[in-house]
Amino acid sequence: MAADNQESRSAWCETAPEPQPFPELASDARTGVLIVGAGYTGLSAAHHLAARGVDCMVIEAHQPGWGASGRNGGMLVPRPKKPLTAIEAHWGRDEALRQRRLLHEAIETVCELVADHGIDCDFAQDGYLAAAHTPKALDALAAEVRWLHQAAGETEVQLLSRAEISEELGGGAYCGGYLDPLGARVQPLAYARGLASSLAARGVPIHGSTPATRVRAIEGGIAIDTPRATVTADQLVIATNGYTPPGLFPDGLAQRVVAVSSSAIATAPLPRNLAGRILPRGRTMSDTKHLLNWVRLSPDNRIVFGGRGDITGRRADAASYKGIEDALHALYPDLADVPVTHRWSGLVAVTRDHWHHLGSLSPRIHFAMGYGGRGVAMSTLMGRYLARLAVGEACDLGPVTAAFPPVPFHALRIPGMKLTAAWYQAKDRLGL
Repeated sequence: MAADNQESRSAWCETAPEPQPFPELASDARTGVLIVGAGYTGLSAAHHLAARGVDCMVIEAHQPGWGASGRNGGMLVPRPKKPLTAIEAHWGRDEALRQRRLLHEAIETVCELVADHGIDCDFAQDGYLAAAHTPKALDALAAEVRWLHQAAGETEVQLLSRAEISEELGGGAYCGGYLDPLGARVQPLAYARGLASSLAARGVPIHGSTPATRVRAIEGGIAIDTPRATVTADQLVIATNGYTPPGLFPDGLAQRVVAVSSSAIATAPLPRNLAGRILPRGRTMSDTKHLLNWVRLSPDNRIVFGGRGDITGRRADAASYKGIEDALHALYPDLADVPVTHRWSGLVAVTRDHWHHLGSLSPRIHFAMGYGGRGVAMSTLMGRYLARLAVGEACDLGPVTAAFPPVPFHALRIPGMKLTAAWYQAKDRLGL
């Protein structure tokens, strides 16, 4: 996405701390590990490197939290893109159990960072709801619950009936669903800004308005050019995800993901007659549609609702949000008279195999990306593992660290995205 004002349209700006200005890097510098990108992945990597006493620096083309880390739903979803039952069928039970453990570790890592840095970001572990939009989808969720009970011993995950999911949400016509108490939430922009400010206060150099413009191998390290300075480093960590510039990094890294626009809206704070009826327990929810919707409450009692608007991110007019507003009002007809006050979007990175990936392009260059819209917790965890790669430790996370091929016909991604979205919309309408 080109420079835009979508960030300033976000409802999260209403309750996040005022942004601390991080200055542009104005003179050449030397560091042990240079991190490109000041979202959750890069800031978490900086935290974990600094905790080890490793010299590191962060550069960001805009300001910390400007991209998806400041625009997402703030939902720590304990459900991988691929169902655990499907992971077991393809990779075996041990791998499925490992991926479930990684979800636990990811949410625990966010909790640890929030506590360690004293970040005021509305972190709460109130649980996550998966809502089934068809009986077939409910059967699949029931299989997931059985697997969690029998294979993982997590009997606290509950299958919900139609009436129970409606009561949990305070509305809707879903067929049922499940409740996973592991799920949590944050105010996403407050989390990003708070972590960046705390790291800077602890002595980690963070420079905003400092895009990387060229990456060069030099004797004994890496040189990264920026508009006004060059950084030389022993190791490079790439944490740009859906905002990875084409052609900047080696091995066609940007061509391994497709950046898809995800949109959100927020209402005015709920009026008294609705407060307490919608999402009464403060849980977060996403449904089982191919082009899913999600919903949660904000710290200032707004309904925040997300889905797909213009999938390319090229349009930001009111018409591109109409489908999302219609879906919100279908879920909660009582909100028809409550104004929608905020509309915004950001980019999520989708991979060919629907896994997020962690790896190395060389012994000195490491990356993590491709969270597919579920990166709040997992990107924080991948920052921890990036720190390990940068200090020379091996990381085996199964499919996450497996081969990461480019997306075929990447140059045709925009018409391809439109065709895929139309196909998914048709399947959702038909209940397939």
